[in-house]
Amino acid sequence: IKIKTLFLYRKIFNFVILFFIILFFILANLVIDIFRPANKSGFISILNIQKEMTSSQIGNILFEKKLIINKNLFIFISKIMNFSTHLKAGTYKINSSNNMLYILNKLKKGDYLKIQFTIPEGYTLEQITDLLVQKKIISEKRFQKLVNTSLGSKILNLKTKSLEGYLF
Repeated sequence: IKIKTLFLYRKIFNFVILFFIILFFILANLVIDIFRPANKSGFISILNIQKEMTSSQIGNILFEKKLIINKNLFIFISKIMNFSTHLKAGTYKINSSNNMLYILNKLKKGDYLKIQFTIPEGYTLEQITDLLVQKKIISEKRFQKLVNTSLGSKILNLKTKSLEGYLF
């Protein structure tokens, strides 16, 4: 009976050791995925994050654009680091050679794409609209809504009904 018991204990011990070795390799692979870029070629992708998007939706977009290796790991890490509710809306320029943590930090900081343009002195509202539409910065309809309603004034914290006169 003692030999059978020892043999059984040895089998259980070997199974437990094997289990922990496999678990170690799985966890090591997940940690490597956090720091490994999805694609070393370094292609640039423009990513548009809408307000109220969940970390799951963002993870799906990043995965579809081949910017992260594992979308479930992205969701898990964003929740563990308490980033999931702090990812900021905006348009982002993301390099595929960035790792998952870099991308998460970029989304949390709100390091979104900034578009610079110059409005020449003396341009009318119509000319400004044409310039912005031509450069594909904003649609004519949306720009007109921002300028001619109190929405644009609220964004800039002004107490006016329109932005006319403030853009020149």
